[in-house]
Parts: sequence; structure tokens; C-alpha cells
Amino acid sequence: MTIELAGLHISRDAVRGVRVLHDGKEWQITDLYSSPWADGETLAAALRECREKFGPEVEWAVGIPQADVSVRPVSFPFGGHGAITAAMPFEMETFLPYSANDMETCHITISSVKTETKTLGFAIRKERVQFYRNALKTAGITARSLSPEATALVHLLRLARQNAESNGLGATLLGEVVGDDLLLCLADKDGFCDVHSANADGSEVARFQAAVGMEPSDIFIGGDGFYKLAKIRHEQSPEFLAKLRLLFGENWKPENLMIPLGLAAMAAAKADEPTFVVDREGRGGVPSALRRAAIGAGICVLLVLGYLGYRHHAKQVYYDQLRQQSVKVFETALPGVKAVKPPFQLKQKIDSTEKKLRLAGLDGAGRMDLLWVLKRLSETVPEGLPVELGEITYERDNVTIAGKTDKFESVTRLKELYSIVTPFKSCEVVESTAVADKKISFKMRMGL
Repeated sequence: MTIELAGLHISRDAVRGVRVLHDGKEWQITDLYSSPWADGETLAAALRECREKFGPEVEWAVGIPQADVSVRPVSFPFGGHGAITAAMPFEMETFLPYSANDMETCHITISSVKTETKTLGFAIRKERVQFYRNALKTAGITARSLSPEATALVHLLRLARQNAESNGLGATLLGEVVGDDLLLCLADKDGFCDVHSANADGSEVARFQAAVGMEPSDIFIGGDGFYKLAKIRHEQSPEFLAKLRLLFGENWKPENLMIPLGLAAMAAAKADEPTFVVDREGRGGVPSALRRAAIGAGICVLLVLGYLGYRHHAKQVYYDQLRQQSVKVFETALPGVKAVKPPFQLKQKIDSTEKKLRLAGLDGAGRMDLLWVLKRLSETVPEGLPVELGEITYERDNVTIAGKTDKFESVTRLKELYSIVTPFKSCEVVESTAVADKKISFKMRMGL
């Protein structure tokens, strides 16, 4: 049976759409759409125009800007899509400056065994995802999925591997330049994947590879703005381009439509879709009130099952570790203070610190605020590298850290990582000396 799909890509400043026919084996591109947008009104107008051009019979898969979404690898001691969906907001909450109640989440399953499920989790503020829902509703579009744009590259790569005549591609880095943005996906044949978004700069490819810690055997970057990445032109994979054109034909230049085509591939796969909740009002014959009640009941059941599964598999180990970590955090944050009600004492300290940050003008939402810098400092340190940070000095143009590690080679490794990771422009070791406890004391300064 042939189905008609539309991959609808909403980037930060443009709407791109591709309409395709798919019979389970072959793909045929039948139409394209592109238009800029600047606000809610112009976005809704562009979406309405695309709907009118593609017709009423298509099934829509929508991608929204990666810049609005936070990404994090998350592991669970249990499996099941429903249980993980229920638990994901509370796991993402520990990494983000907003609560589980203020976010919506989705995920991609990377690997799953009896004792552990590895996922790539995505979180977005509720008010931001509602902005895109409102625009789609105003345009009369009922989407089957609403996903972070870079996840489309994951499904495009999976599609290329499914149709490969041999073992196909090994560890592969895919990307597309969309306007001033570079969207990247790195995945291997065993299921591991990660995604990234940044400014369209060739150096970001090396930064992403270093952060993931994997050297791809194939690299392919598409998009009309590929000329902005001249530094990596010689690394392009002819094998992936050949697979892409074999799937979709050469006439439509599929290498410039990778994200819309990946969204269509995601809709056709109908499995492990990383989708936020979408408004399905008007689809099918069930009354909307009953659908909402059923969805609410289903969510409650999933929450209960998720909680029971989580308690059954991990309660003792997880909570023991959590208590130990809480004591360490309290003693580190408030040395010499007697722990009476640690959560409330820490909250008072955090509130006091946030007040000072506001007075210092460091509470903004931009990439260069203190929270962003601290987040990048933390997540850049790879697992297994012992680092104890003792002091962080944040200034307008640089940040200086002082701490301890196990050996001089670890100091060099940290310097290399911080030298290539956004937002740091440079990194220098100010001092590095052996101390009495058989550790290396160091101080580094990173330019911003």
C-alpha cells in the first residue's frame, strides 16, 4: 500500500517541506516547499501555504529547532517505552535549570538489555513546544509526530543502512547546514548515537567528534549552505551520497533535503519515534473529550508502572548512592555547617547565590551565562577521568578553574578537551604541580 508522507522541517527562520510517496520499499519525491518565517503569525502563514500545496491526504511528521531542545544520554535499570517515557522528565530535571513540571520530553533508545536501557533523552520547555503546536493548529495541520530536528538525521541514517546491499556504513557522522545552523548526528552500527547543533562552522565538526569520543569512518554534510564548511569538503563520503540518491533519486538533490526526508523516514518507520506530545484533535471517530480522558488515564498508568518498575529494579542501590551523594554535596557546598534540614539549607544558599548573580547581571538565558559555562565544564569531563574542582573564577572574557587530578597526562587531556569545546575559545594551563597526596594540582584558564 502506497502512503503519502510529508516531512515538515521548522528551522529557526524557515519552513521546509518535502512530500513523498512510499510503498514500503520505494521512495518517490513528488513536491517541495520552502518559505522564511519570523514570528508566530508568519510561521502559521507559511505552514498554511505548505498544507494547501501538499494537499489534505498527507501524513505530517514535523521537526522543530534543535536550539530549543536540551539533549542528554540517560540510562535506566529497566526497559519498556512507556516506563521510560514516564521516568524521563525526572531524570532530565537533574541536568536542567527547570523542573519536570515545566518540560516535555521524548527519547531514542540506543541499546537495551535485561538490566539496562540506554537512551538519548530530549527536553523542551512546555511554553516553547506549545508555540509550535499553536502554529500548526492555526495552519490546520495535524501532525503524527513533533520531534527535535536533528533526530531526523538518525532515522535517515537508519534508512540508508536498511537499504544497504552489504554491511553498509560503519560509524557515520551526518550533518546538514540549514541557514546559519549546523545540525549533526553521529551513530555507529551497534545503535549508539548522539546529536548536536551549533553555528555553521567547520570547526564544530571536530568539536562534536571530540566530545563524543568516536572517530567516524564516514562523514557526509549536506545542505545548501555547505560552502560555509570548506574545511571539511575533502572528507565527504561518496558512499553515503550514492545511497541517498539511490533511495530518493538525483533530480531533487536529496543531499539538500536530509532533515525533511529523515522526518518522512521516521513517519514511515513508526517505531521508536522521538516525539513530543502532539495535538491529534479531529483524527479518527473518537470524541476529543474521551480521547483526552483516555490519554490522561494512560499517562497515570504509565507513571504507576514506571514507578513500580523503577522501585523494583533500583530502589536500594539508587537511593543509597543518592544519600551518599547528597551528604557529599552538602558538606562540599556548606563546609562546617551542621546538617539539620539539608534540602532547605541548600535551597537558602542557592537562593542567596542566585540573588547575587542577578545583581551581577549573570542570570540571562544566553549561551554565555554562568549556568551554561558550568554545564559545559561538567559535561566535557569524560567518564573515568578523576577530577576534583576546588575553585572556579568566572569573569567576562575567561573562566579559571583550580583542582586536582591523578596525573599530568590527565591535565593535558583536560586542556585538549576544553580547547575544542564550545563556548571556550582557548585553554591554557596556568600551573600544574605534584602535591603531597600523590595527586596533581592544576589551574587552567579558558577564554570565552
